[in-house]
Amino acid sequence: EGLIDVIFQVGQGNSIFPYEQHEAVTDPRFSSLTARELEILEILSQGYSNRKIAAKLEISNNTVKFHLKNLYVKVQVDNRIQAVAFYNQFYKEEV
Repeated sequence: EGLIDVIFQVGQGNSIFPYEQHEAVTDPRFSSLTARELEILEILSQGYSNRKIAAKLEISNNTVKFHLKNLYVKVQVDNRIQAVAFYNQFYKEEV
């Protein structure tokens, strides 16, 4: 799939990991996230840029980058698209 197709699918709430089963919010990767990281992940899933996340949370752009870097490690993803897909697959559907 092309990047645009993946972005569209994630935006529609679809999984881009077709062979993974949906798991409960108790996934250990979620339990390792801080409240702030989870808040940033939720805002990220709404399509906000780092700069807009920073403005919304009244923190610096570098602080957003710091939280995203930690979040990516904890949920085992490499970028924001994968992080949003993870959020949509494992969290959004359960809430």
